This record gives sequence, C-alpha cells and structure tokens, in this order.
Amino acid sequence: MILARVTCPHCWHVFQAHETLWVAAHPSLRGDPRLGDDAHTRFLPSRFTPGGGALDELGAECTNLACPACHLVIPRLCFEHAPWFVSIVGAPGSGKSYYLASAVQMLRRHMPDWFQVSFTDTQADFNQLVVGYEEQLFVNYNAHKPAALNQLVQKTQVQSPEHHSSVIVAGQSTLRPRPMLFSVRPQQSSDRPQPSDQSSRVMCLYDNAGESFLSDEVAAASPVTQHLAKAKLLLFLFDPTLHAKFHNLLSSQNIPIASDMPLDAAARRQHLILTEMANRTRRHSGMAAGAKTDKILVVVVTKKDLWGPLLMRDHAGGPVVMDMKAATALGRQSRVLRLDKIEAHSQRLRQILLDSAREIVDAAEGFASTVLYIGVSSLGVQPRQDPASKKWVVAPQDIKPDWVEVPILYGLNKTVPNLITAGRAQSAKL
Repeated sequence: MILARVTCPHCWHVFQAHETLWVAAHPSLRGDPRLGDDAHTRFLPSRFTPGGGALDELGAECTNLACPACHLVIPRLCFEHAPWFVSIVGAPGSGKSYYLASAVQMLRRHMPDWFQVSFTDTQADFNQLVVGYEEQLFVNYNAHKPAALNQLVQKTQVQSPEHHSSVIVAGQSTLRPRPMLFSVRPQQSSDRPQPSDQSSRVMCLYDNAGESFLSDEVAAASPVTQHLAKAKLLLFLFDPTLHAKFHNLLSSQNIPIASDMPLDAAARRQHLILTEMANRTRRHSGMAAGAKTDKILVVVVTKKDLWGPLLMRDHAGGPVVMDMKAATALGRQSRVLRLDKIEAHSQRLRQILLDSAREIVDAAEGFASTVLYIGVSSLGVQPRQDPASKKWVVAPQDIKPDWVEVPILYGLNKTVPNLITAGRAQSAKL
C-alpha cells in the first residue's frame, strides 16, 4: 500500500506519490539541474510498461525513484512505510562509528529473536558505510589478530562523500546528510499470525561529525543537521574518557584509559556540543529558545568496558529482556523489554554523571522532558596496549557489544505502537 504522503529521507520534503520523479535508465540520458552533469536525468514519466515501470524518453525501463525537490534516490520501501528518524550526535572521538556498527549488528541479531521484528537494509547502497564497519568488527577474516582501534573503524568525516550528498540549490552546492535506512517490520509468528504493516517503519539513521556542531553560524544553517527537527529519538554520545573530571576519577581508581585521543579543549567541553544540538533542534523545529522538546533524548555513555566498575552490580547491565505471558488466550510466552532494569540503570548513571559531569545532565534535562542515561560498550571488552606500538588494540573475535541496542529499542517502544513489547519484572513470569 502506497503512503498518501511521502517524506524524503535526504531533504525531508513531503510530497504526494504522483509527484515522484523517476531516474532515467538509458546510459546516454545524463545531466540533472540538482545533481550535475554526470547524474542520470530525473523526469516525470508519461509512458509505462504493463508492469507499472516508467519508460524514459529513449524507451529504457526505469527502476529508481527520486525526490521531486532534491532529486536524490529514494528506496521504494519509503513509499510504503512511514519513516522513523533517529539522530546521533557526539564529540569528535566519542566512538560514534563503533557505536553505529555495534548497535546495527545487535539489532539485526536480537530484534527477530526477541520481538519477532525484522531489521534489514532497505537498499544495499544506502548502508554501505555501516555495513563496512560491521564487516571489520564482526566478520573480519583476521578476527584473531589484534588491530589498532583507529584502524578498525574510521571516524565520521565532516564533508566526506560517504556521509553526505551534494545537491545544487540556487546555483550553490549544498550538503545533504546520507541517511542509513533500515526496514523495521513485524514478522509472522504464533503470537502474531497476521502482522500489521501499521507498525512497520523505515528507520532513517543520521550520523553527524562532532565538528558539525563546533562551527560557525553559516554551518549552523546548513541542511546537514536539519534532521534533528524530524527525529523522534535523539542519541547524544558522551565519552567520559574525554572529560577531564571523569578522566581524573578513572585515573584515581587505577582504571586504565584505553584511548589514543588527546584531551583537547573541544573534547573536554562535550556539553557545548549537546547545547548546540539542542539549539539547532529548537531552531529547525520552530521552538522558543528555552522550550523543552517532547523528543526522547538518550545520553549514551560510551566505553562502559572501562568505567563499568563505577556502577553498582545491580545496575551494571545484564539481560535486558525477559519472558512474559503474552496477552493471548493461548497464554504463550513472549520476550519483552525490561523497563524497570533500564530505568534503574538510568537513575544510577545519572547520579554518577551529577557527581562527575553535572553540566551534561543540566544541558540534557534543560532541553528534553524525557531523558534517559544508558551506559554502553561497543566492544564489550577492554582493549590492551600493544607493547611495541603503544597503540590500544583489540582482536575482533573478542568483541561482544554490551547494551548498544537498548537506546533504540527503548525509543521504538515509546514511539511506535505495538512494535516492541515492554514490561516490568514484578508483572513477569520469570
């Protein structure tokens, strides 16, 4: 079933299906006013095949669809399922690339098993970057060989073609973020014999380089960060090893800090990136300067494999799902997300941050009405320092991500009805 109104994941233009442009398939039809001379021509079709495919002016059958505003290609699934936008922001070196790879990998593994929900790529070429990260970490042919952290996964670049598309607007080239697009759909199961497409979503995941939030007003007005206004879930990655006071706390307890990143001024002032993220979200959303957003904000505290000992044992992590009787006459068991465990963990971590990085808590809670604090480890293992190179290394075969999927599962539970089931231990049959 085609949506009445479609949202472009590149420029967020909302349009009706009949306005969709097609991408010419004949190799000689080149040149587009938005994408340049090398791009295939975009056009509104007037001729179709019996199967419904458009024919370009030289008679070639076309398969790709494009936005009528920015002319970038849109996967067909975006015309069938509503979008669910997620924005990820963090300081340079906070571990966003590692987090993305680990979170996507764990969602692929756990959503079908735990919740009978599939999590797949909508179109392979959209997710090449994160798939490459996943291959390095989880299907590495040299998985037994330790590799330097800065060689396994590359950091997000401000203007790299892997992260952005260039679109010509009013004669000027402007950057659009390249979203990662995933299909999130209920599967058929004994508990859900006829899954409803009403809960299906196309998850549009945006990753911004931290430098995008440390630049001047010209960059602040750029379309690169306008996805913040559309996001239902905002993830701010906070790296405590780059925070001076938290860094000293770890050192005082003889906890090794496995990082080659220098403690420069920008990294130490991560709350300014969070504040700028809040300001841009308000600006792009048309909110008052001091207003609180109703979006869910999760402060994702990375590298829990290092600072995890600061958490009390009951709040350190562990299984985040449990068995609960499904609300069916057959009384079958289903897996549910443990909200009590997540919220208790959040409260404990919030207290740690109040003691060591209060400005993060103040900035977060001054911006959003719903704030969750979640500690994650993208590696799940402490890196070791190579004696020869002095670099911090890890063998991919040892990587076991911890709680990286929890922020996204929580956001889906709170914003998409009947997709991710949740419960609390006191009402569960354990």
